[in-house]
Amino acid sequence: MNLIKGSFYVFYQSYKRQYLIFWTILLAIVLFSIFMVLTLVDGFTVYLMVSIPVYVFFIIMGSKWLTNTFSYFIRFGVSRIQYAGMTGLFFIAWSLVTAIFTASLHQGIFFINRVLEIDYFTIFHPMLFIDSTLPFHLVFLFDFVILFFFLVSGLLLNYVFFQFGMVGGYTFIGVMAFIPLLGIMLKWYEPVFRFIGDQSFWSLCSVIGLIGVLVYVIVTLSLKKLSAIPV
Repeated sequence: MNLIKGSFYVFYQSYKRQYLIFWTILLAIVLFSIFMVLTLVDGFTVYLMVSIPVYVFFIIMGSKWLTNTFSYFIRFGVSRIQYAGMTGLFFIAWSLVTAIFTASLHQGIFFINRVLEIDYFTIFHPMLFIDSTLPFHLVFLFDFVILFFFLVSGLLLNYVFFQFGMVGGYTFIGVMAFIPLLGIMLKWYEPVFRFIGDQSFWSLCSVIGLIGVLVYVIVTLSLKKLSAIPV
């Protein structure tokens, strides 16, 4: 239990400043957008998507994880398996808290729109493009799953850079970037989007969650031979 508390404290302190700055900027944008549609421009429609910046922020934070914390924990005698376990627990807790906050922010903006009868301030959520009738708890669940997925995806990217250096890391990014480009050239995107649109909410969440867990397990097993000093 002391290891969990100590690990969570170190993780929290490592990312507290970036997290607070990010949310301060994002909330300022939301408040400014509401102020603008209420007072500045009559009839001007504002479209806002809060979730996407949060997803991008999480994959960036995951891509710095090993660089910021791995060597520190190893120097203090924490085993690689213990480190991976604490990382997984923190990722779950961090995703849970952020998903609650993000989903609540969406609901709060929807509530303000109804109370003030604002018709020209629209906030989007990715899942609402698939099903616009999803209740709060399902929007929260999707955010939780996708945030965890982006954290472990960033962790995988960080592992590749940490283990194989700049050449290996950018080669990995190039390969990952080439796959969707190949899909566009071969027109794979049409059946892919059609397939995603045909899936139920639970199927989509299950697949994303399982992929996230699989990536986390792969990184955990790979940490056993990872040097504490990056290449």
